[in-house]
Amino acid sequence: MQLVVAMFIFSLFVPSNALVNIPYFTVMYLEVYRILLAPLLSRGILSLVFALMSFYRTGATLERAYGSAAFGILVSTVLVGTQAIFITIAFMAALGGDMSAIFWVAQGFWLVVMGLMVIDCVADTNPTRRLFVVQIPSKYYPLVTFALWLVFMGPRMDMACSLMIGYAYAFHKLDWLQPSAERIRQWEDTMLGPVTRRPGYISCSAASGMEAWHMMNNPNAGGYDAWGASAPPASPTPASRPAGPSSAQTEGRTLGGETGRALTREEVMARRTAALASRTTPAGPASAPSSRNTRTQEEHEVLTGPFEAQLMHLTSMGFTRHESAALPLPHPHSGSASKRWRSRRGRGTVERRVSCDS
Repeated sequence: MQLVVAMFIFSLFVPSNALVNIPYFTVMYLEVYRILLAPLLSRGILSLVFALMSFYRTGATLERAYGSAAFGILVSTVLVGTQAIFITIAFMAALGGDMSAIFWVAQGFWLVVMGLMVIDCVADTNPTRRLFVVQIPSKYYPLVTFALWLVFMGPRMDMACSLMIGYAYAFHKLDWLQPSAERIRQWEDTMLGPVTRRPGYISCSAASGMEAWHMMNNPNAGGYDAWGASAPPASPTPASRPAGPSSAQTEGRTLGGETGRALTREEVMARRTAALASRTTPAGPASAPSSRNTRTQEEHEVLTGPFEAQLMHLTSMGFTRHESAALPLPHPHSGSASKRWRSRRGRGTVERRVSCDS
């Protein structure tokens, strides 16, 4: 495509008649280079833009289907075949009495794009394609495009020749012009070796065949979109998304990592106190489990080193297990501080200071 743009800019500074395909000069003066250069010279900037847009979409699909080498051969045969048919029709018209036919002009990138569009549309797994707001059967889409071109740009014999080549390829009338897959693999292993190592090259073995059109029509299934770009997976539909919490229930995380209702401060402190108290229960004869001494998985997960050390320190100072469990334990990140603990034992209030080192 860069070459097409470069040639269009180059044609602004040189006479285009010196490069386009005019049957009289191509045959009588053996100026065969016109066959190769004519598609690179567009008739106008709008024609060039639309041709490149169509080629980008169509070429991406065909290259994935056939492989890069086979696609290059296809483009070359469509180009040469279109020009050959154009020259033949021009000289036949001249033999019929219309001598001006040998001075017809064939040029523009549409000579290649129109033929490739036919091959793409006939092989498409989607039965219809949309043109503006109208759904058109895929195999007739190129004919409708050509008819619109005739209405706005006038008759084009060269584009009609490209249509004929495209339909001949699409209905397997010209398969004998395409080399076999085994021959292409041999070329890729030998003379095309340096080219096959370039990024983006699709080897004959990696070609996806008809799957290329299926991927284009189903980009949400891990394929690519109509312009050849990778498409992200489809987002889940509202019906498949999990229902979120209701407005009356706040979303949070409970102790132990379970997602659900957020616990209050009092519930958190109660669970921590019960878990710490159950860890310090002395070993003894087996007794019936109670709600206070039973340790759940959730209580095991909230146990931390500083809390256990604080409880052991209180027990060593003379507090009983029940008194220690009733005390509000300080936060583990509160730092070193002097805390006042009060407990009722016997007749009076015993005040003790505990130095908490977290």
